[in-house]
Amino acid sequence: MLQHPLVLGDPAVCEGHAKQIDRILRKQDREPLIEQYVATFDVMMTFVSAGLALGLAGAAHIASSHEPGVVGRPLAGKSPMLTTYLLRRDAEPSQALARFIERVEALVPGDA
Repeated sequence: MLQHPLVLGDPAVCEGHAKQIDRILRKQDREPLIEQYVATFDVMMTFVSAGLALGLAGAAHIASSHEPGVVGRPLAGKSPMLTTYLLRRDAEPSQALARFIERVEALVPGDA
């Protein structure tokens, strides 16, 4: 993969995802050839579908992508998980927010 140009998400727009990708790339012996940083997944897919670069995206983006002629493949080996935080005001949550928090916590048992 590193012998091809890459299009990656802009670290200023999606810092967490960009840091995760950077950690994966820095573990390799070869310096990545980063063609472009982009602000959106749609722009990344434009580069990829035009054959200008390979893209690296999260599973959620790949699952929702319907770009003809573009396929997603998982990276070899175990990829680190991106840590996601639920941010809220430091006050008693509303009933709706409390139900939402319960559902999020149920998605990842033991990690909430």
